[in-house]
Amino acid sequence: MVTRCPECGGGETRDAWDGVVDGRLTWTVTGRCPDCPGSVWEACGWDDTPPEIRDELLERRGVYRLAVAPRPGWSRMGLLRALRREGATVGEIQALADRVLAGEATGTEGEMQRLAHRIRTAGLDGTTERVR
Repeated sequence: MVTRCPECGGGETRDAWDGVVDGRLTWTVTGRCPDCPGSVWEACGWDDTPPEIRDELLERRGVYRLAVAPRPGWSRMGLLRALRREGATVGEIQALADRVLAGEATGTEGEMQRLAHRIRTAGLDGTTERVR
């Protein structure tokens, strides 16, 4: 992606990606300006990706879907426990569980990898696949 350099206003080359480390979502954005000698920068973070960076990831890297395969002995209650996270209401968690089971949970590659990691503890196998 090419954006404007904050120093000189020229074309800046930028890249972004996300992934999962120890069950946590991590994101990174790097940039450089060919017109400014030594102009290289990086921003990174954990867990919640800023909306503008998430949008960039979806645009550049694509939209991913989580495909699930239940193992014997899995339970919806176990899935709800695995999906529980700070700040989410019971209704939001139930809606996410419904999307996961229907194969309709989508997001960035890293978000879907993190979701796959979480649902393994609930007796479901999850794989990510790019849908667009």
